[in-house]
Amino acid sequence: MPGQESKSQKTEKPTGRKLRKALEKGNVARSEDVGQTVSLAVFLLWASFGGGIFLSGLLAQMRSALVEMGRSHGPAVLLDRCLDSMVVAILLLAPLLGALVVFAVLGQIAQTGFHPKKNPIEFDLKKINLVEGMKKLIDVKKLFAAGKALVKLVLYGVLAAMVVVPEWTSISSLAFAAPGGIFNQAATIVGRILMRAFLLGAAISVIDYAFTRYRWYQDLYMTKQEVKDEHKENEGDPQIRGRIRGMQREASRKRMMSAVKTADVVVTNPTHVAVALKYDQGRFAAPVVVAKGINHIAQRIKQEARRHGVPVVEDPPLARALERLCPLGAAIPEALYRAVAEVFAYVLGRSSGIYRPHTEAELESSPRGDRR
Repeated sequence: MPGQESKSQKTEKPTGRKLRKALEKGNVARSEDVGQTVSLAVFLLWASFGGGIFLSGLLAQMRSALVEMGRSHGPAVLLDRCLDSMVVAILLLAPLLGALVVFAVLGQIAQTGFHPKKNPIEFDLKKINLVEGMKKLIDVKKLFAAGKALVKLVLYGVLAAMVVVPEWTSISSLAFAAPGGIFNQAATIVGRILMRAFLLGAAISVIDYAFTRYRWYQDLYMTKQEVKDEHKENEGDPQIRGRIRGMQREASRKRMMSAVKTADVVVTNPTHVAVALKYDQGRFAAPVVVAKGINHIAQRIKQEARRHGVPVVEDPPLARALERLCPLGAAIPEALYRAVAEVFAYVLGRSSGIYRPHTEAELESSPRGDRR
């Protein structure tokens, strides 16, 4: 059907815009196994450090309730004691429940980042389709999820058997043990099972999350036509056009700054203008402007020049003339040949004494001194 591209046509990686839209719609790579493993880890930590306190408090409350029940104070008192026991149990479990909620949320954020769904949930009768609903019931992804759940069930069953079978003799003898011994032995076996389940779950979570993210990224692949259409839309967006122009300007500035180290000399204003010149006799008939700028860009050019040992010469009239008359990457005009030659002679040591900046009158009186 038109508008339905096969996966074989989706050969292009998803663009940043496609990824952002997917996140805004709540389409994220999420593994349920990660949340389950995090919850199990929280429970194990709680059992290790707070389980004893919980059991002691709960047993004390139950003992008190049983004593009260034995005194036969009437149904109302018994009901109060039962409610008290429930409140104590809830208060003792509150840290565990709170930690489970917090770490479950953190586990999801760690996988997907914080991306609140911008598109509200909408009910659309047009989207109700019995045929499509039946197709979803036998969806390949759901079959894969069911198969994965079955494999995990088998793995956890094998793991539990590996713990229980070696202990079967001691478990059988618990029928004649004291209640305290039964509880301790059961707690030990359950603890071993849960610890091994956590390690297995952690391994499964890593594999499942990596595969889920890979499949999610593959599902967002685009056709060549989709990429072209998105590019056209971006070109029509003023904000994106402005962002692209800004990125291009920044890239151009970076290239220009990297060219400063290749310059032979930098002529400055000295504070507001800087022009970097390079002269390669084998390639150019005259020195070429490799970098130029005013204000903060001029300061950056001078910093780069000093960092790379490029001579900096103060000549305000010449610096202003070069900045005004010479485009970036172009050779200097003939009107400035003599003045620039004197700068190069000074830098190369062919001129003795202190460098004397030019005056505006000297530049204007140079041959072909067209100010343009």
